[in-house]
Amino acid sequence: MQFKLTKQQKDTINKIHLLSGCSYREVRDVYEGFLYSIILSYLEERPLDLPFLGELEVSYLKDVLTQKGREADVSIDITPDAFIKRVIGQIEDKEESDVEKILRDKIHESLKDLVEEKE
Repeated sequence: MQFKLTKQQKDTINKIHLLSGCSYREVRDVYEGFLYSIILSYLEERPLDLPFLGELEVSYLKDVLTQKGREADVSIDITPDAFIKRVIGQIEDKEESDVEKILRDKIHESLKDLVEEKE
């Protein structure tokens, strides 16, 4: 089964592709892996610990009838990772965040590699 993505979802994958240096296909494959991991953790009745993001738990609430048929009503709870809380705190405190430092270093390394290739 091929998953259909909205334009906004495609834009998100493209943004991550550009920021990470991984191919669009690799990023999409990782997101599909997240989906499978979330479903497996639901089946195992345990939360999923997503690196850097936090602990995610899906709960079934009830079935609902829609125009497309029956679908599950679910809730998703996430407990943010300490890294996310620290970075958001840095941003709110108007400090340079750890993410900004990481991205600056990645850009610097990429530019350095480009210059060295041309020499």
